[in-house]
Amino acid sequence: MTEHALSLSDLQHAVRCIAPEGVAIAISDPKAVYAALWPEEAVAITNARPARQREYAAGRHAARGAMQDLGARVQAVPSGADRAPIWPETLTGSISHDADVCIAVLGKRHQFSAIGVDVEPDAPLEDALISEVCTAAELDPFSACTRAEKALWARRIFSAKEATFKAQYMLSGAMFGFESLAITYDKSGKRFAARFCQPTAQIPANASLTGAQIVTQHQVISLVTIGARQGMENADFHLCATG
Repeated sequence: MTEHALSLSDLQHAVRCIAPEGVAIAISDPKAVYAALWPEEAVAITNARPARQREYAAGRHAARGAMQDLGARVQAVPSGADRAPIWPETLTGSISHDADVCIAVLGKRHQFSAIGVDVEPDAPLEDALISEVCTAAELDPFSACTRAEKALWARRIFSAKEATFKAQYMLSGAMFGFESLAITYDKSGKRFAARFCQPTAQIPANASLTGAQIVTQHQVISLVTIGARQGMENADFHLCATG
């Protein structure tokens, strides 16, 4: 992390400000060296490059810190065939990292059915990716912004979509492209709605999830939580009007 970036503890406190009650947050340094992984975790990165091994270990270190904050038993978090974390039966969560920080967000399953978190550098999205990630309608509220400012908002829209995808994926297992979600922000720019533009698995078209986003000196962090329900068909989606 650069000299003027928030400390890990300050960043953790900042993320707590956008998280609902009952969510545990832990942040680690992906460049640091942590305790050895549990055997069932280590198999996922046997042939990975050293930087990836450190990132993975930092994510599991953060996950265990979040477990402790929840008062839960510390357990292994192996990876599935899709590389997604396999959480203990009583917990649900999400892990994300950029070059400077790794974040784990956890909740208990009786309170949350799914959580999605994403951390990105707060840097302009590459021009070649903006049209792939964002629609003209998503960027229209920022039409008066400079090109660089619009690219910053594109990065934030990207992060919002990533967090939304990760949350719904835990319940549906559905894969889809950026065009399947439409992001709109409230007036504060700190909360967003993610509308599903087409039916996706058990999710109807025009259903939406809401999320929160925080921007620090160097990161943009997006968080989506889905309240506990019985099955995807009753998950915490909301129908919203189009247009």
